[in-house]
Amino acid sequence: MKIIGHRGAAGNYPENTMTAFDAAFEMGAAGIEFDVHRTQDDHLVVIHDYDVSRTTDGYGRVKDLTLAKLQQLDAGSYRGEAFSQEKIPTVEQLLARYVNKPGFELYLELKSGSLHYPGLEAQVVELYMALSEEQRTRVQISSFDHQALLKIKKLCPSARIGLSLDSNILDPVQTAQAVGAESLNIKWDWISPAFVALAHMADLKVIAWTVNTQDVVQVLEAMDVDAIMTDYPERWVE
Repeated sequence: MKIIGHRGAAGNYPENTMTAFDAAFEMGAAGIEFDVHRTQDDHLVVIHDYDVSRTTDGYGRVKDLTLAKLQQLDAGSYRGEAFSQEKIPTVEQLLARYVNKPGFELYLELKSGSLHYPGLEAQVVELYMALSEEQRTRVQISSFDHQALLKIKKLCPSARIGLSLDSNILDPVQTAQAVGAESLNIKWDWISPAFVALAHMADLKVIAWTVNTQDVVQVLEAMDVDAIMTDYPERWVE
């Protein structure tokens, strides 16, 4: 079962920052998950929320702020003064740092598609296609916006796609097949042995999020879940 650092190693470090991603890598995680929004001046940045106020010393929506303004913000002090120099990374910065690390996978989650960020899918595909063929094998694009995934797959049929889910939808396997997904990235408490069996029969992987306790890890491992996303990769990598 693969261990993926959720927003890096977000349990002990400021989420979605280079320090959190470096920590997950150094802990031996198989990869990192990170969230993508777009700035007012069309840069893709790594942050979870639509608004910057929870994780920085600023306020306002990401889409209403320029990259220069965003990178003036302190993105780490909410986790302690030791992290006061942390900045919001760009997707380009993150890819440059990690995409050449053999065996280390990047799970890029779009928080929204064209509904909030017109043309976002084409922009993401452009970044994806700028990578080498080998590098692309280590990058998965996922979203709860399934229409965005359809657009990405049409623009780039070879893209690795993860179908993000936070509920027990009517037919997750059929939906995953419709968008060309390779995995069902689902909130852990919706997973059952039958769910995993159906997914595996359809050649789909099951990735559980966000898993932070030993009892849940043991249950998911017994069900043959393929990977977990966790805030504490150091707890499970061994």
